[in-house]
Amino acid sequence: MTGSEAGAVLSSVARLERVPSYPDFANDFLRPNRPCLLPQDLVKDWPIFRLLVTGDKDTAADAEAENGEGLLHPAFIVLQQRYGQHHRVPVVLPSGSSPERTEMSLSDAVDLMRSHKRSGAAGAVYIKDWHLFRQERLRLRNVPSDGDQAGAEKEEEQKLYEQPFLFQDDWMNNSGDREADDFAFCYAGSKDSSTGLHRDVYTSYSWSTNIIGQKRWRLFPPACARKLRRFPDVRTSELASSCDEMDDRLRKGELGLVSEGKAGWPLWEEARSQAIELVQEAGETIFVPSNWYHEVLNLTDCLSINHNWCNIYNLESMFDSMVEEVEDVEASLEDVRAMLEKGSSGGEEWKEEWVGIVQEVARQDAGWAWAGFWEMIDHNLTVPPTQPQYRPGDEEVKQIIRRLLQRFQSRPEAPYLGRHVEICVQRIGSIL
Repeated sequence: MTGSEAGAVLSSVARLERVPSYPDFANDFLRPNRPCLLPQDLVKDWPIFRLLVTGDKDTAADAEAENGEGLLHPAFIVLQQRYGQHHRVPVVLPSGSSPERTEMSLSDAVDLMRSHKRSGAAGAVYIKDWHLFRQERLRLRNVPSDGDQAGAEKEEEQKLYEQPFLFQDDWMNNSGDREADDFAFCYAGSKDSSTGLHRDVYTSYSWSTNIIGQKRWRLFPPACARKLRRFPDVRTSELASSCDEMDDRLRKGELGLVSEGKAGWPLWEEARSQAIELVQEAGETIFVPSNWYHEVLNLTDCLSINHNWCNIYNLESMFDSMVEEVEDVEASLEDVRAMLEKGSSGGEEWKEEWVGIVQEVARQDAGWAWAGFWEMIDHNLTVPPTQPQYRPGDEEVKQIIRRLLQRFQSRPEAPYLGRHVEICVQRIGSIL
């Protein structure tokens, strides 16, 4: 059964009472590409819970006093006290029909969140995609290692949380460079803050652990992907905005074929019937599989740790996503291709320039292109991200990569990607 087929027949998300073994998790959720909710036992020993939730009474009392009238969960005040002056964070602010994205100090963001709630203003403030742990690594790199306070800070930073063993086969975050960008984030939002309908970057997996609060998730299986588009047969056409807005438009009779005078999204009702809704409690961890579109609403003040990640089980989906990205960029730049070909002397030298342009636009748009994809595979074959008991066997990994190499080598752009990609692919082939 493929991931899409598995997703299409699901009517609910498994809420596990016990933490599964890695083989059971791989067989029940990774291979069939199925979501699940994992119990607090998976993360119960994380120090971040003691820091933000069950900390000492004096810290909690200070936070409550500073907060005033319990308007904001005390965990936000603890965050502010600990990191407020050291971190600049991306913030989504309510601004009419289109939320505004900006950046400010964490201290200012929490103050804004608190004042916003106190005033009763519409909308909510949301700290999103905050690289808390990377920023702390970079900050503490410059703290002298001598001295009890500095040593204690570094030790505590390293122990705030540990990636659960079920997710340690993580190819996207497997870098020995502690200064490198990563896909590990903190999200901190007041009640009613939300994330609109989307799928995760590169069709990666994600996992999200609620430190405090409740989140409502709505998930759409991969088979719904085209049904969420304004024009189902045009994958670059406008994506549905949110379930509530689209449901409202459906009730008003606005949705349907554009050729019949409607706004589009003729398959929204069908997609909506396949959506799965659940509430994630504090301490629970959700696994969101590859290519599952989803939207999230914070039912209370919420703080979570999120990772995007991948491994061999969703590598083919990521490959497909890369192919689509390249083809979509090529289609959007058809006039450039025609100009390059017309200006050539009749040979094929223009193709290398053309492929280079497409790859650069794809990299800027999606965050990576073929070079980054194969570099990731090369590194993870050479330096596995975790111990053998927490990843599939080598032969299973190699079999899937061989299949992807064959598909890649038949791609029309493959011969023109340059020496770096050629060497990388050759090195992977020699390992296989």
